[in-house]
Amino acid sequence: MKKTMIVSGLSLLFLLTASAVAYGLRRMAFSSAWIPLAIGAGLLVLSGIGAFFAKAEMIKNIVCFCVSAVALGFCICAWYIFRGFDNAFYVIALVSVACIAYLWIFYALSRIPFFERHFNLFFWIFYILSFIAYVLIVIFTKTTYVSTFGYYMLIEMAFIYALCSDSENIQDLVRRITLATYSVFAVAVLIAVFMLSESGGDIDMDFDLKVSSVKKRRPPHDDGF
Repeated sequence: MKKTMIVSGLSLLFLLTASAVAYGLRRMAFSSAWIPLAIGAGLLVLSGIGAFFAKAEMIKNIVCFCVSAVALGFCICAWYIFRGFDNAFYVIALVSVACIAYLWIFYALSRIPFFERHFNLFFWIFYILSFIAYVLIVIFTKTTYVSTFGYYMLIEMAFIYALCSDSENIQDLVRRITLATYSVFAVAVLIAVFMLSESGGDIDMDFDLKVSSVKKRRPPHDDGF
């Protein structure tokens, strides 16, 4: 339970930080959605370099964790500019909380004896069903926050992966959580693909900016690390 609380707390902090950054950037008059996406990708690269040298050092991993959260905020900002979305902060915050509920649903199901005995199979089936459910929601609903939920769910799935990996201590757990944040790269790539597909591959980079390593997975109900 303690390990699950730590992972869920840090993942909520990560998503709320990204949401706050994305919401705050709405006042920045970016001339192209590619600009915040490029900034987000650049921050991820810097964070990744930092994480490579951080090893298991707690403070350095926390710094990398925070930089990755800011990077996600820039990526979501790029998506909102591209799609013309203007979600209120409370909406994105509720999406973040919903993703934490997703983690706890996974935790609760993993406590069922049958799923616990066949945990690896349950783990991958849960992932696949989550993906199918998201695709169906996208097809049959028209909202400005479902895509955000999908991107955040992708991040949360990486946090669940970290939760289910063996950790020797709190430093090792924080390290694994930090590494999980680099799933933001997948979000950045997906956003870039969508933007390219609708722009026909024409990238307008006008920089006119004005101010207005995983071990065996196991059920996540062990208080140890």
